[in-house]
Amino acid sequence: GPGYGKTATAAEYTALHEGAHVIGLHLCFHADSAKSNPVRMVKSLAFQIAEKLPEYKDALEKCLTKDVREELSNPEVKVEEVINRLLIEPLGKLQTEPVAVKSTGGRLIILFDGLDEAEQNRKKREILTCIPKVAERLPRWCAMMVTSRPELMFRQKLKTLRPLELDAEDNQKYKANHERDVRVFLDVHLRRFGLTDDKLEEAVDVLVQKSKLNFLYLNYFR
Repeated sequence: GPGYGKTATAAEYTALHEGAHVIGLHLCFHADSAKSNPVRMVKSLAFQIAEKLPEYKDALEKCLTKDVREELSNPEVKVEEVINRLLIEPLGKLQTEPVAVKSTGGRLIILFDGLDEAEQNRKKREILTCIPKVAERLPRWCAMMVTSRPELMFRQKLKTLRPLELDAEDNQKYKANHERDVRVFLDVHLRRFGLTDDKLEEAVDVLVQKSKLNFLYLNYFR
């Protein structure tokens, strides 16, 4: 649910290697119809990747002939066509791994944050239809990362990709790290009230239990 660190995780990945690790980022916001438009989403990702990878930019420019540009400017263009023209075709033309793969020491990432925030079920379905079509045709040096609440719709649409799910509630290691982060957060923000060490420890224990490790709840104590 909200407040459990999905966007914080996305931000941490985005900051890796001075931003070179994530080559494309799409943020969904509730009630923002532009962010829920799948065609605009793909065009935005293509622009971002071109900014990060010169090799892809060169391949994309060669793919964007006059006819293709006219085709993509059509308001009725299908999202599948946009995916093929702007992502799949130029990525497929790269003969070698981009330099950024070696400089970051691992696979590059296209990141989708907060897919559950897409404002309408129809838009959610359209975006969810796009993701597998892109992910299953990415080159080996590129991976996809998605953050979302564990809604049934998402699990059904993405199950063919055999995703690795990170769940702090079901995994003791993640849960322990999550609780540690909450305790550090509370310790920092409650100290300004001048509590004794015993009272501070007691207050932290109470808030850890009542908040259920939810940072939206804890944010009121900042």
